[in-house]
Amino acid sequence: VLVVAGLAAGLVGALGLLNNTSLLADDSQLILWTLIQIVPLAILPFLVGGALGYARELSVGGHPGWDTFFGAARKSYLSLFVAGIVIALITTLLSYPYALLFLFGDVSLLCLIMPITLLVLFIVLMFLEFYDIIIVAEGVGFLQGLQGSIAFVRKHLGVVVPFFVIVLLAKLIVQLPLFTAQMMRQVADLAANSSLYFNNTTTGALNASYVNATVALQSQPFSPASLIAIGALQVLVQAIVFAFVTSYKAEFYRWAGGMKPAKKITDFDYDFSDEKP
Repeated sequence: VLVVAGLAAGLVGALGLLNNTSLLADDSQLILWTLIQIVPLAILPFLVGGALGYARELSVGGHPGWDTFFGAARKSYLSLFVAGIVIALITTLLSYPYALLFLFGDVSLLCLIMPITLLVLFIVLMFLEFYDIIIVAEGVGFLQGLQGSIAFVRKHLGVVVPFFVIVLLAKLIVQLPLFTAQMMRQVADLAANSSLYFNNTTTGALNASYVNATVALQSQPFSPASLIAIGALQVLVQAIVFAFVTSYKAEFYRWAGGMKPAKKITDFDYDFSDEKP
Protein backbone atom coordinates (compact mmCIF):
# COMPACT_ATOMS: atom_id res chain seq x y z
CA VAL A 1 0.00 0.00 0.00
CA LEU A 2 2.75 2.46 0.96
CA VAL A 3 4.75 1.71 -2.17
CA VAL A 4 1.68 2.18 -4.39
CA ALA A 5 0.97 5.48 -2.64
CA GLY A 6 4.62 6.37 -3.18
CA LEU A 7 4.30 5.65 -6.90
CA ALA A 8 1.31 7.99 -7.04
CA ALA A 9 3.29 10.64 -5.15
CA GLY A 10 6.17 10.12 -7.56
CA LEU A 11 3.90 10.72 -10.56
CA VAL A 12 2.70 13.94 -8.95
CA GLY A 13 6.26 15.02 -8.17
CA ALA A 14 7.35 14.21 -11.72
CA LEU A 15 5.25 17.16 -12.90
CA GLY A 16 8.12 19.32 -11.74
CA LEU A 17 10.21 17.90 -14.57
CA LEU A 18 8.10 19.98 -16.96
CA ASN A 19 10.36 22.83 -15.91
CA ASN A 20 13.05 21.10 -17.96
CA THR A 21 11.06 20.84 -21.19
CA SER A 22 10.50 23.20 -24.08
CA LEU A 23 6.77 23.09 -23.27
CA LEU A 24 7.31 26.00 -20.90
CA ALA A 25 8.59 28.18 -23.71
CA ASP A 26 5.24 28.62 -25.48
CA ASP A 27 1.98 30.34 -24.62
CA SER A 28 1.02 27.63 -22.14
CA GLN A 29 3.88 28.59 -19.81
CA LEU A 30 1.70 30.19 -17.15
CA ILE A 31 -0.84 27.35 -17.21
CA LEU A 32 1.82 24.67 -16.88
CA TRP A 33 3.64 26.55 -14.15
CA THR A 34 0.37 26.91 -12.22
CA LEU A 35 -0.37 23.21 -12.56
CA ILE A 36 3.12 22.32 -11.36
CA GLN A 37 2.51 24.37 -8.21
CA ILE A 38 -1.15 23.51 -7.50
CA VAL A 39 -1.45 19.80 -8.35
CA PRO A 40 1.01 18.61 -5.66
CA LEU A 41 -0.63 20.85 -3.05
CA ALA A 42 -4.03 19.36 -3.91
CA ILE A 43 -3.14 15.67 -4.26
CA LEU A 44 -0.26 15.02 -1.88
CA PRO A 45 -2.30 15.70 1.32
CA PHE A 46 -4.62 12.83 0.36
CA LEU A 47 -1.72 10.45 -0.30
CA VAL A 48 0.23 11.51 2.80
CA GLY A 49 -2.83 11.30 5.06
CA GLY A 50 -3.74 7.84 3.84
CA ALA A 51 -0.17 6.56 4.02
CA LEU A 52 0.39 7.91 7.54
CA GLY A 53 -2.91 6.45 8.70
CA TYR A 54 -1.86 3.08 7.30
CA ALA A 55 1.64 3.32 8.82
CA ARG A 56 0.23 4.47 12.17
CA GLU A 57 -2.05 1.46 12.50
CA LEU A 58 0.75 -0.83 11.43
CA SER A 59 3.12 0.65 14.02
CA VAL A 60 0.74 -0.12 16.89
CA GLY A 61 0.30 -3.72 15.84
CA GLY A 62 -2.85 -3.43 13.76
CA HIS A 63 -3.69 -4.98 10.41
CA PRO A 64 -4.35 -2.04 8.09
CA GLY A 65 -5.67 -2.29 4.55
CA TRP A 66 -6.87 -0.05 1.78
CA ASP A 67 -9.93 0.85 3.85
CA THR A 68 -7.54 2.22 6.49
CA PHE A 69 -5.71 4.21 3.85
CA PHE A 70 -8.80 5.82 2.33
CA GLY A 71 -10.44 6.40 5.70
CA ALA A 72 -7.41 8.28 7.05
CA ALA A 73 -6.99 10.18 3.78
CA ARG A 74 -10.58 11.44 3.77
CA LYS A 75 -10.59 12.35 7.45
CA SER A 76 -7.33 14.31 7.46
CA TYR A 77 -7.34 15.77 3.94
CA LEU A 78 -8.65 19.26 4.66
CA SER A 79 -6.37 19.84 7.66
CA LEU A 80 -3.31 18.56 5.78
CA PHE A 81 -4.21 20.64 2.75
CA VAL A 82 -4.48 23.90 4.72
CA ALA A 83 -1.34 23.13 6.75
CA GLY A 84 0.56 22.42 3.52
CA ILE A 85 -0.42 25.80 2.12
CA VAL A 86 0.65 27.54 5.35
CA ILE A 87 4.05 25.81 5.28
CA ALA A 88 4.51 26.62 1.59
CA LEU A 89 3.82 30.30 2.32
CA ILE A 90 6.24 30.30 5.26
CA THR A 91 8.95 28.68 3.14
CA THR A 92 8.42 31.16 0.31
CA LEU A 93 8.58 34.17 2.63
CA LEU A 94 11.75 32.92 4.29
CA SER A 95 13.35 32.37 0.88
CA TYR A 96 12.54 35.84 -0.45
CA PRO A 97 15.64 37.64 0.91
CA TYR A 98 17.93 35.13 -0.78
CA ALA A 99 15.91 35.20 -4.01
CA LEU A 100 16.04 39.01 -4.18
CA LEU A 101 19.77 39.05 -3.52
CA PHE A 102 20.27 36.39 -6.18
CA LEU A 103 18.56 38.63 -8.71
CA PHE A 104 19.87 42.03 -7.67
CA GLY A 105 22.56 41.61 -5.01
CA ASP A 106 26.32 41.19 -5.18
CA VAL A 107 28.10 37.85 -4.90
CA SER A 108 29.76 38.50 -1.53
CA LEU A 109 26.49 39.37 0.18
CA LEU A 110 24.81 36.42 -1.51
CA CYS A 111 27.42 34.03 -0.10
CA LEU A 112 26.79 35.44 3.36
CA ILE A 113 22.99 35.27 3.20
CA MET A 114 22.70 31.83 1.62
CA PRO A 115 23.93 29.75 4.61
CA ILE A 116 21.85 31.88 6.99
CA THR A 117 18.74 31.34 4.86
CA LEU A 118 19.37 27.60 4.66
CA LEU A 119 19.90 27.38 8.41
CA VAL A 120 16.67 29.27 9.14
CA LEU A 121 14.75 27.06 6.71
CA PHE A 122 16.26 23.95 8.28
CA ILE A 123 15.18 24.98 11.78
CA VAL A 124 11.69 26.14 10.80
CA LEU A 125 10.91 23.07 8.70
CA MET A 126 12.28 20.77 11.38
CA PHE A 127 9.90 22.24 13.97
CA LEU A 128 6.99 21.78 11.55
CA GLU A 129 8.01 18.30 10.36
CA PHE A 130 5.50 16.37 12.47
CA TYR A 131 2.36 18.35 11.71
CA ASP A 132 1.08 15.65 9.34
CA ILE A 133 1.48 12.64 11.64
CA ILE A 134 -0.06 14.64 14.51
CA ILE A 135 -3.08 15.59 12.38
CA VAL A 136 -3.56 11.98 11.29
CA ALA A 137 -2.76 10.24 14.58
CA GLU A 138 -4.53 12.67 16.91
CA GLY A 139 -7.39 13.68 14.63
CA VAL A 140 -6.79 17.41 15.16
CA GLY A 141 -7.05 20.44 12.87
CA PHE A 142 -4.25 22.08 10.96
CA LEU A 143 -3.50 24.71 13.62
CA GLN A 144 -3.29 22.13 16.42
CA GLY A 145 -1.14 20.00 14.14
CA LEU A 146 1.37 22.80 13.58
CA GLN A 147 1.40 23.75 17.26
CA GLY A 148 1.69 20.12 18.28
CA SER A 149 4.66 19.63 15.95
CA ILE A 150 6.51 22.56 17.52
CA ALA A 151 5.83 21.23 21.01
CA PHE A 152 6.86 17.70 20.04
CA VAL A 153 10.17 18.87 18.55
CA ARG A 154 10.94 21.05 21.57
CA LYS A 155 10.35 18.09 23.87
CA HIS A 156 12.43 15.64 21.82
CA LEU A 157 14.94 17.98 20.15
CA GLY A 158 17.96 15.75 20.77
CA VAL A 159 16.53 12.83 18.80
CA VAL A 160 14.54 14.88 16.28
CA VAL A 161 17.62 16.54 14.76
CA PRO A 162 19.20 13.29 13.48
CA PHE A 163 15.76 12.06 12.43
CA PHE A 164 15.18 15.20 10.37
CA VAL A 165 18.63 14.98 8.77
CA ILE A 166 17.90 11.39 7.70
CA VAL A 167 14.53 12.44 6.27
CA LEU A 168 16.12 15.32 4.36
CA LEU A 169 18.80 13.06 2.90
CA ALA A 170 16.16 10.54 1.88
CA LYS A 171 14.14 13.24 0.13
CA LEU A 172 17.26 14.53 -1.65
CA ILE A 173 17.77 11.06 -3.11
CA VAL A 174 14.58 11.61 -5.12
CA GLN A 175 16.36 14.41 -7.03
CA LEU A 176 19.36 12.23 -7.92
CA PRO A 177 18.06 11.09 -11.34
CA LEU A 178 17.65 14.67 -12.59
CA PHE A 179 20.84 15.89 -10.91
CA THR A 180 22.83 12.96 -12.32
CA ALA A 181 21.51 13.58 -15.83
CA GLN A 182 22.48 17.25 -15.63
CA MET A 183 25.95 16.42 -14.35
CA MET A 184 26.49 13.76 -17.04
CA ARG A 185 25.53 16.23 -19.74
CA GLN A 186 27.94 18.82 -18.38
CA VAL A 187 30.80 16.34 -17.93
CA ALA A 188 30.28 15.00 -21.45
CA ASP A 189 30.50 18.51 -22.86
CA LEU A 190 33.64 19.26 -20.85
CA ALA A 191 35.31 16.06 -22.01
CA ALA A 192 34.43 16.56 -25.65
CA ASN A 193 35.47 20.21 -25.85
CA SER A 194 38.04 20.68 -23.12
CA SER A 195 40.59 22.23 -25.49
CA LEU A 196 38.19 25.01 -26.40
CA TYR A 197 38.03 26.26 -22.82
CA PHE A 198 41.42 27.90 -23.11
CA ASN A 199 42.62 30.61 -25.45
CA ASN A 200 45.96 28.88 -25.67
CA THR A 201 47.82 26.14 -23.87
CA THR A 202 50.74 28.40 -22.95
CA THR A 203 48.99 30.88 -20.67
CA GLY A 204 46.03 28.69 -19.82
CA ALA A 205 43.72 31.69 -20.10
CA LEU A 206 40.05 30.80 -19.97
CA ASN A 207 37.96 31.25 -23.06
CA ALA A 208 35.18 33.22 -21.39
CA SER A 209 32.91 33.16 -24.44
CA TYR A 210 32.96 29.40 -24.65
CA VAL A 211 32.47 29.00 -20.91
CA ASN A 212 29.41 31.25 -21.03
CA ALA A 213 28.05 29.33 -24.00
CA THR A 214 28.48 26.04 -22.14
CA VAL A 215 26.70 27.39 -19.07
CA ALA A 216 23.83 28.50 -21.28
CA LEU A 217 23.72 25.03 -22.84
CA GLN A 218 23.13 23.45 -19.45
CA SER A 219 19.92 25.44 -19.05
CA GLN A 220 18.49 24.03 -22.28
CA PRO A 221 15.61 21.56 -21.90
CA PHE A 222 16.10 17.81 -22.09
CA SER A 223 14.75 15.87 -25.03
CA PRO A 224 11.36 14.14 -24.48
CA ALA A 225 13.01 10.69 -24.47
CA SER A 226 15.57 11.74 -21.86
CA LEU A 227 12.91 13.36 -19.72
CA ILE A 228 10.73 10.22 -19.81
CA ALA A 229 13.67 8.10 -18.68
CA ILE A 230 14.54 10.54 -15.89
CA GLY A 231 10.90 10.73 -14.80
CA ALA A 232 10.44 6.95 -14.71
CA LEU A 233 13.53 6.51 -12.54
CA GLN A 234 12.48 9.39 -10.30
CA VAL A 235 9.02 7.88 -9.77
CA LEU A 236 10.54 4.54 -8.72
CA VAL A 237 12.94 6.24 -6.32
CA GLN A 238 10.10 8.36 -4.94
CA ALA A 239 8.01 5.25 -4.24
CA ILE A 240 10.77 3.72 -2.12
CA VAL A 241 11.61 6.97 -0.32
CA PHE A 242 7.93 7.75 0.33
CA ALA A 243 7.29 4.32 1.87
CA PHE A 244 10.45 4.60 4.00
CA VAL A 245 9.82 8.15 5.27
CA THR A 246 6.16 7.42 6.06
CA SER A 247 6.93 4.25 8.00
CA TYR A 248 9.93 5.84 9.70
CA LYS A 249 7.95 8.89 10.82
CA ALA A 250 5.02 6.87 12.19
CA GLU A 251 7.34 4.53 14.06
CA PHE A 252 9.48 7.40 15.39
CA TYR A 253 6.42 9.30 16.58
CA ARG A 254 5.11 6.21 18.37
CA TRP A 255 8.55 5.45 19.86
CA ALA A 256 8.89 9.01 21.18
CA GLY A 257 5.55 8.73 22.96
CA GLY A 258 3.41 10.52 20.43
CA MET A 259 0.94 7.64 20.16
CA LYS A 260 -0.58 5.62 22.96
CA PRO A 261 0.54 1.99 22.87
CA ALA A 262 -2.05 -0.68 22.36
CA LYS A 263 -3.59 -2.03 25.56
CA LYS A 264 -2.42 -5.60 26.09
CA ILE A 265 -5.11 -8.10 27.17
CA THR A 266 -3.29 -11.41 26.84
CA ASP A 267 0.02 -12.50 25.44
CA PHE A 268 -1.52 -12.73 21.99
CA ASP A 269 -4.50 -10.35 21.90
CA TYR A 270 -4.66 -6.57 21.87
CA ASP A 271 -7.48 -4.16 22.39
CA PHE A 272 -7.47 -1.18 20.08
CA SER A 273 -10.85 0.15 21.18
CA ASP A 274 -9.35 3.17 22.91
CA GLU A 275 -7.44 4.23 19.80
CA LYS A 276 -8.86 7.15 17.85
CA PRO A 277 -10.22 6.09 14.44
